[in-house]
Amino acid sequence: MLTSKNRDVIAIFNEGDFPHGVTVKIRTGMIIAQDVYNEHGFLLCTKNSRLNENLVRLFLQNGIRWARTYEMSLTEKLEGAINEDLILSSVVQSEDFQEFKTEYVRKIDEVKEHLLDISIGGNVDIEALHEVTSDIVNTLDTKNDVFNYIRFMKQSDEATFGHCINVSMLCNLFGHWLGMKHRDIVDLTAAGSLHDLGKTKIPHSVLCKKGRLTEGEFNIVKNHTVLGYELMKDAKHIPERIKLAALMHHERPDGSGYPHGRKTSDIDKYASIVTICDIYDAMISNRCYKEKLSPFYVIKTFEQGSYGYLHTEYLLVFLQNIAHTFLHSDVVLSDGREGRVVFINEKHLSRPIIQCGREFIDLLEEPGLDVKLAM
Repeated sequence: MLTSKNRDVIAIFNEGDFPHGVTVKIRTGMIIAQDVYNEHGFLLCTKNSRLNENLVRLFLQNGIRWARTYEMSLTEKLEGAINEDLILSSVVQSEDFQEFKTEYVRKIDEVKEHLLDISIGGNVDIEALHEVTSDIVNTLDTKNDVFNYIRFMKQSDEATFGHCINVSMLCNLFGHWLGMKHRDIVDLTAAGSLHDLGKTKIPHSVLCKKGRLTEGEFNIVKNHTVLGYELMKDAKHIPERIKLAALMHHERPDGSGYPHGRKTSDIDKYASIVTICDIYDAMISNRCYKEKLSPFYVIKTFEQGSYGYLHTEYLLVFLQNIAHTFLHSDVVLSDGREGRVVFINEKHLSRPIIQCGREFIDLLEEPGLDVKLAM
């Protein structure tokens, strides 16, 4: 909620209304960079709404005098040929993202320290691992911003630990979506942090090899599930479901996974949730830049090949929440037209209805079109 305590915001009204004498030139078309609520908690407009006279009037009527905005309007960012570098810059240079990034980078060192300590026989502190994730998530105005921001975090030699943070944040969100109790969310969040614990025992030369792994090398990597479980199995204070998430997160309901080829009823619930978060983060981390910016491309990929291959009930919850996270977001279609997501097709989540000016485009009726970019 916007209050007078927000000292780092960008003013959007007349000079006389600016807090602390701040002066900012504004234009119709600027994009609001966060949800705006009135003092009673009612939503006045959603993040990514385009500023217009009616919106300004609504804010003034509700006593709202300033709000975060993006530095440039979406139209300016996208006019002419789609300038992807400029779009990337608008996200990574925002104050919200920079705050998130600072905390994220700092917490990678903490996660690394925790996992390496466990790998040599140290204790597992479930509460501390949950706190690491919570500290990052708490930098966000809206928890669902996790989906937007982790796409822009670059990983290098710390890829394993950054991936564990990402999966733990996604698991934390997932627990809330499923209506889990706090204790269960704490454990699920920790399971996300610890799912790849066994990789601390995999040779760096194999884990970070560029190019295709040999069959022998792949078998070494696959063993990280067993190694992670072995590192935790005798720790009585660690819930069994956290241990099983490490062991089973590469099992698949159809029996095609590893290490034991288990099927649906034999796969732990937490492992099934971690699996979806693990695959999602791997997809957005390994895809090229254009595809990273289209969550609907990710949803489409899941829809086309994952029902039955992943836990269907959990997968549907995950995809529905991703899709609805981007409702009312500004997008660019594959033919270059700009628009806004105005409706999510529940049976085909990757094919929303887009408003382009006065035209409404149902992507279910336009198989040749896709959402190319989303903000």
